[in-house]
Amino acid sequence: MTAGPTESRTAANTQPPPHPAQAEVHTRPATPADPPTSNRPADVWERVRALLAANPSVAPVIELLTLEKIEGNVAVVCAPTAGALGAARTRRGAIEDGLSKALARNMRLELKAAETPAGDPRAPEAVVDTAARAQAMSNPLVRRAVELFDARVVDVQDDT
Repeated sequence: MTAGPTESRTAANTQPPPHPAQAEVHTRPATPADPPTSNRPADVWERVRALLAANPSVAPVIELLTLEKIEGNVAVVCAPTAGALGAARTRRGAIEDGLSKALARNMRLELKAAETPAGDPRAPEAVVDTAARAQAMSNPLVRRAVELFDARVVDVQDDT
């Protein structure tokens, strides 16, 4: 007995569908986990520098600064000069963003002037006498510069 066209279709429908080709499964050999990222100030600062390197207004300032310590969510950063300190203050938001990304948590930036050792010609003892300083500070341009850059008068010279 030969199967008719209807019986042939019914028989074809009861057979399981053909198996797709087995996909090759590649497994990666077990490797140790990446070492945890260092939170040493020098290592963190390198990550911050790398993150902010493309920002032309922040990158030069970052090069001048030093990350002294990290206490919780506060990063203490030192500036070598009053000018660098002022520049860092104006770029505080970008620096805090870089620190936050580098440490994967919200960070707050505390800026401070670097301490100068005793005997260093830039040390605070090299401050001008009070009369010359008072005269310089009476100039409105000097007062404004001191306010803007969080600076101090360290030398006054007479141009006469």
